[in-house]
Amino acid sequence: MMTREEKALLIATFFTIAFLATLSGPLAEALPVKKAILSLGQAKDAFEDFEARAIMAYHVAAVVVMSALAYLALRYVDMDHSLKPTISKLVTAGWALSIPSGIIFAYFWRSPVIHTLWIIGLSLMFTAAVVLLYAMSPLRINWRENTLEKAA
Repeated sequence: MMTREEKALLIATFFTIAFLATLSGPLAEALPVKKAILSLGQAKDAFEDFEARAIMAYHVAAVVVMSALAYLALRYVDMDHSLKPTISKLVTAGWALSIPSGIIFAYFWRSPVIHTLWIIGLSLMFTAAVVLLYAMSPLRINWRENTLEKAA
């Protein structure tokens, strides 16, 4: 059973992918979405802006894949159960910050504040990945006794 936040992110991810699909390839040629967006926002049809949009698109795709894999791992991989809510919240917050701010920065509004939100969202996703890696690790480090033991 999917949680409410997983369903919301799944639906939002679908619309994000659909939006990005209208900006490249055959759909970009058939639909006037790209020209309308470029006329509305601060982005231009120059090579430098193309590079910036490509970087944002790749990072948006990475966040989508990372969040999907994290939710699958939370559901199906044996790990430390006390860290599951933390990982879920970090992934949700990272997704909610990085996807909209990345798209806004790439296509609509070039603001340092929006870019900072994008970087914070990516940082939250990175933190979620590190915590997920620790939660799935079969080894636990006991810092007080300076020992390494296998998790039960």
